[in-house]
Amino acid sequence: MGVEYGVLRGKVDRWKREDPPANSNKSPHLQIRIMDGTGRAWRSPVNVRSQDKSLVIFHRADPLQGHPILTSLDALPTGFTDLMSVTRGATTALDYSRAPLFDWPTGIALPPTGDPNVPDDDLQDVVSRRLTDLQAVGGDLFVFGSVWHDQAVKPGIDQEFGTKDGVHDVHMNQGNKTGDHSEDNGVFHDGG
Repeated sequence: MGVEYGVLRGKVDRWKREDPPANSNKSPHLQIRIMDGTGRAWRSPVNVRSQDKSLVIFHRADPLQGHPILTSLDALPTGFTDLMSVTRGATTALDYSRAPLFDWPTGIALPPTGDPNVPDDDLQDVVSRRLTDLQAVGGDLFVFGSVWHDQAVKPGIDQEFGTKDGVHDVHMNQGNKTGDHSEDNGVFHDGG
């Protein structure tokens, strides 16, 4: 596996929508800035459209109860925890096939972007509302995915967010065809 998988724990600081033109080949992301307990800024780009331009299926388990992953979240330290060297399973990592967080048929396909005057009509609106709710109560955000550390802050969103560190691949990371992100495939290796 060519990625370093783990979980980031921190507070939601701010976020920014990406709304490329409908005919764009760019895969839009909802960019989230997270501050860990040491004051370190992290960026998490959350995919809101697949590269093949198919809609992303949104699942919400509210409240999330009874899943084994819940028993370990409170023990995680602030910042990024590398899960590559630990035995990963339902109490330490995400796997939507082997330890589902939700009932598959309840998923809703949402467009990545919509009318800016219509609330909750696209995936970025729905996730943004959840981030607003989490920020209002001062809750922790846990982001499972692949970490990156750049040598310097890059122009663009990293410069705007003041960070060179982040967690991406915040989506299902299995079932990819050979050569099509197949290096991301892994058991107990999904993002979320």
